[in-house]
Amino acid sequence: MKFTDAQKKVIVARREKGESVRSLCSEFNIPRSTLYRWCKSHKTNTIANGIPFTAREINQMQNRIVKLNNIIAILKTANCTVSAPLRERLGALESLYSQYDVYTLCEALEVDRGTFYNHIRRNKRENAWFAKRREKYRQIVQEVFDEYHQVLGSEKIRAILVERGHKVSAKFIASIMRECGLYSIRTTAKSDHFRLNALESPKNRIRQNFTAHSPNQIWVSDITSFKVNDYWVYLCVILDLFSRKIVGYRVSRNASTNLVTSTFRTAFRERGNPREALIKSVAVDGERFFVKTRFEKRRNTVCTREGHARIRMAPLSPTAATYFSFFKPPDWQKRSVVRGRGFIQRFPSSLTFHSDRGKQYTSAAFTALLQKCGVKQSFSATARPHDNAVAETFFASFKKEEAYRREYTSEQSYRKRVEQYIQFYNELRPHRTLKYKTPQAIEETYQERL
Repeated sequence: MKFTDAQKKVIVARREKGESVRSLCSEFNIPRSTLYRWCKSHKTNTIANGIPFTAREINQMQNRIVKLNNIIAILKTANCTVSAPLRERLGALESLYSQYDVYTLCEALEVDRGTFYNHIRRNKRENAWFAKRREKYRQIVQEVFDEYHQVLGSEKIRAILVERGHKVSAKFIASIMRECGLYSIRTTAKSDHFRLNALESPKNRIRQNFTAHSPNQIWVSDITSFKVNDYWVYLCVILDLFSRKIVGYRVSRNASTNLVTSTFRTAFRERGNPREALIKSVAVDGERFFVKTRFEKRRNTVCTREGHARIRMAPLSPTAATYFSFFKPPDWQKRSVVRGRGFIQRFPSSLTFHSDRGKQYTSAAFTALLQKCGVKQSFSATARPHDNAVAETFFASFKKEEAYRREYTSEQSYRKRVEQYIQFYNELRPHRTLKYKTPQAIEETYQERL
């Protein structure tokens, strides 16, 4: 139910005569807070001449006095009267647009607000005064923005300008800032900091393509945790995407960079420094056969199906791979000749190491280690665990098939069970992606084909 001012005054008068708040609220079905607000705004006061007024009426009269004073000031400032043509009145109001609100301006010279707004919007692009005013405030806003170290938005800049005597709105300041390309640095401070301080933007090189055509082409890695007694232990693993074999793992109580670097060093050493191309194929007179290259300190030995031939050549750099062919393809560049019949071509390493964006993998120490070994680094996208789905799937299998089914009495027992499960995973457990073969069987089959 909506109450008129007269009804509110009657209810407030009954309250002033002594009726309880509870009875009035129950009778008129209104909350107590509403009644207290009415009592405050409609309380009757008497002025010196004895005329009764409520607090609300006094406030309205004060606002009316301010408005009438502004109208008088507008009439004194304007170069026309109310009886002047509409075009002259619109021009006079336009010059005072930034000093008074639109309601007061239009009431002073008896102009409809819609007509005034249409005049402003229609002429603001071609109006010289409007352009001069915007140009003036472009400089003022730029000065204030720089004065406060580029951290203020339109609301705070408007408050500062009002204190300095300017009559502007936050919307006007915001439009000026957009024109000048001024934005509060606070909104992008964090992203700008990491963007400017990042040496290289992390790249996702595999993009959920979990297929490799040879061993040591793509490795994936991740870290998981498991609680043993009252402390946490961390397991880091490295898988080869070609065979899904665990090529390196380590258990530690600390999820530090050392856990990742030590795991990688172990896997890299046991896999025979895969930065070098171990097995490649070449063509001889249109017939394809395999060439096996073994790198030594002083010589390289090349063996073919048709026979064995020992060829001595200069040692290669550790980050280069070697392709050997008896005939020079048209797109190769000649690097060196062996006994006048062979050519050597060097290519960069093909090993890619993929992981999530954990601090251990993005650390400077681990990045430097991969660069030293000539390994490309790849990262999952932010908040995209599916980009590292192979490693995540292994941890899911490990916990369902091993960790959640056991009670570990110590860290040593946990380490032993991890070692046994990884041996079982590599050598005995069929893998659906591998057509129900084991990772070890896949690698042995690949070696036999060579």
